[in-house]
Amino acid sequence: MHVETSNAESGIWYFRPQPDGPVEQVPFLRVPSRALVDLNASFRLGPATLFGRVENVFGRRYAGNVVANEGSGRFYEPGSSASASFGIGLAGFGAPPDASR
Repeated sequence: MHVETSNAESGIWYFRPQPDGPVEQVPFLRVPSRALVDLNASFRLGPATLFGRVENVFGRRYAGNVVANEGSGRFYEPGSSASASFGIGLAGFGAPPDASR
């Protein structure tokens, strides 16, 4: 993913923060492509559902977001690190049964 129109691999990007201000230099680097691995699982046990999720299994560093028109050189925001979440969901405890049956 590139953040400026010339799709430069790397180098110096020049910008003027104000119309009458000085021209400033910002180093520009292309961010390599990444593949992320996430795992999701669920298991139903009667009215309960156990579930779990592991994000970014291998803990890769990656650009999670691109900041358009960034002037200070921070074009990319980091993605989230490895994380895990687990829980339980319960079903069948909502509305009371229909009394007309």
